[in-house]
Amino acid sequence: MKFFGMVSTRTSAAYTPYAIKSFLDWTALEKDDRFYLIDNDGGVDAGFSNPAITLIRHPSPLGFAANVNQIMRLAKEHEADLYFLNNDIIFTPHWLEPLAAAGPGICSPASNFHFGYRTRDLVCGKFMDLADYIGHERDLNAIAAEHARRNRQLVRQFMVWFFCIRIPFAVYSVVGELDENFGPGGGEDADYCLRCHLLDIPVCTAGGSFVLHFVGKSTWRDGRPAEDQAARVLALRKVFVDKWGTSLADMALEEKCGVLDTDPALRAAFERGNYRRLIESLRSR
Repeated sequence: MKFFGMVSTRTSAAYTPYAIKSFLDWTALEKDDRFYLIDNDGGVDAGFSNPAITLIRHPSPLGFAANVNQIMRLAKEHEADLYFLNNDIIFTPHWLEPLAAAGPGICSPASNFHFGYRTRDLVCGKFMDLADYIGHERDLNAIAAEHARRNRQLVRQFMVWFFCIRIPFAVYSVVGELDENFGPGGGEDADYCLRCHLLDIPVCTAGGSFVLHFVGKSTWRDGRPAEDQAARVLALRKVFVDKWGTSLADMALEEKCGVLDTDPALRAAFERGNYRRLIESLRSR
């Protein structure tokens, strides 16, 4: 049984219909599966109705972690696996199957952020807008199929970002909910990955699954002033440093791994995927 949650924000509302359509087009839902669309701040049309989707409207906005936890609690009642999805995603044929078969860890699909592709008419770069995609649906599906043909393996990762994440019941029933202390969004996914590593729970990317992600449309590319974004990042980083230390904050939030250059043993642990040892050694540094 699978519970899907998607959160829509006012600033990224234009992306939501495309995310929903592609999800319903390319996701083989089973009878007991559930899909919840969260209207976080009034961005979903008042007349929205779809028999395949349960709409949850919030009277006031919740942070990303709180929205995930809301659906996680519903899933937990049925011992269901949780899939939490951003609304700035375009799903492709067979995106779900590699995630569902990924085993006991948490798992994310691959996306254009880490794999750049192009056809004659579509360029899949790191940062895209709707205008770059509309009209090129077939090109995207062809890219996804070619990617899946070349990348079928699960890849262990230090971090995955929760733009599209599978968290099995067997994981969240042990690791628990996302930490809601990081603010509106950001940091809680890195924190969850570290918590998984400490329990030797795999954190993976499913190479055979590829989606298009309009990176940042519900967070740092949502049109808010740069100073507001900077303040958000500083605030969540402070919470992260207080919890994990500066070195892990640098690595997990900013991919700055300079600390490994000063300690060959830590470098070896990182390269071998011995993340538990790495975290235990760096915690609170």
